Amino acid sequence: MKPGGRIAISSFMANAFSPFSSAFLSLYEDFGKQAPPLPWMRLADAGVIEKVYRAAGITDVSFHHEALGYALQSEQPWWDIVWNAGFRGLLNQLSENELDAFKAQHLDTVRELCRKGENWLDIGVIVAIGRK
Repeated sequence: MKPGGRIAISSFMANAFSPFSSAFLSLYEDFGKQAPPLPWMRLADAGVIEKVYRAAGITDVSFHHEALGYALQSEQPWWDIVWNAGFRGLLNQLSENELDAFKAQHLDTVRELCRKGENWLDIGVIVAIGRK
């Protein structure tokens, strides 16, 4: 980055994809699998991002939190996210039979959460802006 240049990154907040991600990971463990640390968690904290920026000589760091999310109307939109995003790598660790059982059980849980009104999918982000 040139001196005087600006950089901005965005990262999901630590509670991103809750409450559905917690249910996903819990069931995944019930299937005898261990999930690696979630990638977005590495930069989900302003303090960590600031340390990375400062180590790279980036100053004048500012943060903006954007509360994002939406209410799921059913379980299918969540499965679309799971299948087309980072969770898919975890699903690829399951056999075909395990995947079918996992999907059925997980979507039952998500359907129940939606039925109880616990359907807010939190996808809040933190934006960090700095100058070199």
